[in-house]
Amino acid sequence: MSKLPDAIVNTLTALWRRLLEHADLARQIVEDAVPAPLKPLVASLPDWAVLAIAAGLVVALTYTIFRLLRTGLMRIFAPRAHAREEIARRGEVEDLGDRLSEELASQRELLAAVRSELARLTAAKVAGGAAALEPRQLAEQGEAAESLVAEQTPAAKEAAREIAAGDLDAAIATLERDARADVAAAAEKWRRLGALVMGVNTAKARAAYEEAFKLQPDDFWTCVELARLRQEAGDLNGARAAAECAEHSAREDRDRSVAATELGGIWREAGNLADAKRQFERALDIDERLARDNPGSAEAQRDLSVSLNKLGDVLREGGDLSGAKARYEEGLVVRERLARDNPGSASAQRDLSISYERLGDVAENSGDMAGAIARYEQSLPIARALADKNPSHPGLAKDAEITERRVAELKARLSR
Repeated sequence: MSKLPDAIVNTLTALWRRLLEHADLARQIVEDAVPAPLKPLVASLPDWAVLAIAAGLVVALTYTIFRLLRTGLMRIFAPRAHAREEIARRGEVEDLGDRLSEELASQRELLAAVRSELARLTAAKVAGGAAALEPRQLAEQGEAAESLVAEQTPAAKEAAREIAAGDLDAAIATLERDARADVAAAAEKWRRLGALVMGVNTAKARAAYEEAFKLQPDDFWTCVELARLRQEAGDLNGARAAAECAEHSAREDRDRSVAATELGGIWREAGNLADAKRQFERALDIDERLARDNPGSAEAQRDLSVSLNKLGDVLREGGDLSGAKARYEEGLVVRERLARDNPGSASAQRDLSISYERLGDVAENSGDMAGAIARYEQSLPIARALADKNPSHPGLAKDAEITERRVAELKARLSR
């Protein structure tokens, strides 16, 4: 084993003794060594902590000096041995780089396979009549897949390979076992499993969020997703309970708006239009303020348009057609602006198509067939373009087919 020269040992020993004798000197050395943002933190540390940090700096300095001195001496007195060491070290670095490159390439391939299989399964569910996932839910599914592949634990590796091979049931079983075994991180692992299979296996997604809810009943998005899954399963009382938990867990205005919207949707499905209207108005009040305060935020503007449409829906169902039309038209103004500012956004274009559809619905309900046809025909080219550009999303093709059928039926009724 290499040995430090006596002169260096004596010098460093003397320096260390001085540090022990003069804590103020040690503090000055540490403060000089750390970046400016950390200086106040160092100033607040007790002397023993500063001495510990100083000791680490001394050790690092010792090692650096020794390595530099050894390398310099070898270059002068043992150039061949130095050359051999350098070649060996470079070989080790190159081998490590090759292994890392292979591992990264393997992870990229596995992630692509996992994403492809989840997209295939999700599209098949939509083709069978299930509701398409929202953009946020699709993003969460993608993040869950990335987390799974990147985790590199035996369970995560096994589950990722099982999904890529087309065996989602086996992957779910693997992740369920893993979540139960890891109590500390169980809630997050259950949420990841729920996000991963959302839109693919809703029963398993709901079961996963139920487990996460037991562990963290005050996690806002756990409450929201569980409320949606319970509502989809027909458990309106359970859905309302989860949505109320979300309402109590909300810490920001946008979260409060989301919780009110969820409660409004649950009351609407239960047939209680008065409470649904009250909740949607609460959400709209918040979203109007956020949109006013954040005029450049596409998210805030879209939230406003969604609240306007949802309030319009409940007014239309309650027979207030003029009130519904007014809300739909307000939402249309917002969505036309968003679609114009984001022409490449499929979400913005689909929102615009839906706004035209809503105005067509209220015109049809009012007996204005010509007005309804005009609005549906504004929606139709957008729906067709989205379906053509996104053939892997059968829900978009279904939207276009429904609108085409409506236009044909209304034109047939007018021609009688």
